[in-house]
Amino acid sequence: MPKKLFISPMDRKSFVLFSSNFFANLSFFSMLAILTLYFTNSCGFSLKFSGIFMFFVLVFSRVGRIILLPLLKHYASKTALIISALLMSIGYFIIALSKIKIVMLLAFFAMGLGYGCNSVYVRSLIGTANNTNKLLYVQLSIVTNLSAAIGSLLAVCVFTHVGGEYVFLYSALMMLISAFIIYSKLHLEEYPISNVNMLQAIGFILRKPGVFWIFILTILSWIMYVQIFSVLPLLLNRQLGATQFLGSLYATNTAMITLFSMSINKYLLKFQMDAYQFIISGFIFIGAGFLLLYLMPIIATAYLSMVLWTLGEILIIPSLSSSLSELTRGSERLNVFAFNGVAIGLGEGVGMYLGTTLVELQPALQTSRVYLFLSLMTLIFLGVLMIFKTGHLFKAELTESIKI
Repeated sequence: MPKKLFISPMDRKSFVLFSSNFFANLSFFSMLAILTLYFTNSCGFSLKFSGIFMFFVLVFSRVGRIILLPLLKHYASKTALIISALLMSIGYFIIALSKIKIVMLLAFFAMGLGYGCNSVYVRSLIGTANNTNKLLYVQLSIVTNLSAAIGSLLAVCVFTHVGGEYVFLYSALMMLISAFIIYSKLHLEEYPISNVNMLQAIGFILRKPGVFWIFILTILSWIMYVQIFSVLPLLLNRQLGATQFLGSLYATNTAMITLFSMSINKYLLKFQMDAYQFIISGFIFIGAGFLLLYLMPIIATAYLSMVLWTLGEILIIPSLSSSLSELTRGSERLNVFAFNGVAIGLGEGVGMYLGTTLVELQPALQTSRVYLFLSLMTLIFLGVLMIFKTGHLFKAELTESIKI
């Protein structure tokens, strides 16, 4: 990256926003990588209760922006970013120190509020009138995926050799560093965030069948995708006794997205594939990954399944985003995309609960049976796609696959 990128005031602003995004996602994906094992092994929670807890954690992380943004609209963006970083830091710190369930739930709520608002503010500030270089969004997606890879590797290493509490402690420290960088380096403050009207978004979604089905598909897609954070850690821990490989498996996922997402999409678009075909292909890859790990539950197969799941993610998530973009216009697009985070959170939450509940029903040494059920679920989802296929629902455009 050119050295001058960090010299001019505007470029310095971008660097600070990238730093904020890096620390927020590093801490969030550190938490996500070990959350299932932390609840079951460190806290002694049952698998079913852990699933319920993770449902609320992930919904908080997505819905938080809706709750906090109206309260922060009266503050300059710099102040709002500092508040979101401090909320995350306080939440992580409390989680590290307490295993009282209600206290942990409130701490996760604070963390989710902060994380959701950080995501909205960073992307909005990068898109302000004086800073519209599209390359910055490409760089932001790289930073997001890089932080997710580093966070996953670091969290599993710390969890395995030191303890889960220390993952939350270093996450709290990271967010304090982020707040200090924002306070000391970000000098341009007045960038108000547009208000998001959730009632208008819900009304629009219900009036537009195409948008409604995109939201249903978004929920179904994230139910399947989040199993890499739900069932996979439990498989490695309970049946394979190989928790130490978890970090590198997650790093494989984020590395593939960073390196190959655009090239794979560009290549497939040469064959005139539309978004519907991308989504169908993505579900086939995800289902094949589930079935493969059921048939051969070994570490080598886990890496191959992760490759297949990631290919599914690369094909599905950008296609859903581009289809949603095609079906919305103007101010309604902001409202609908903000509400899209709710659909993602519901999918993640339901997926986490589903995965841990299914695992609880299996003997520890036969955890891989869950993947047979998940592969059958994927087959059912493919059937739903076939039944509800309507040409105007899907229109392909090339977009970047990023973790949001």
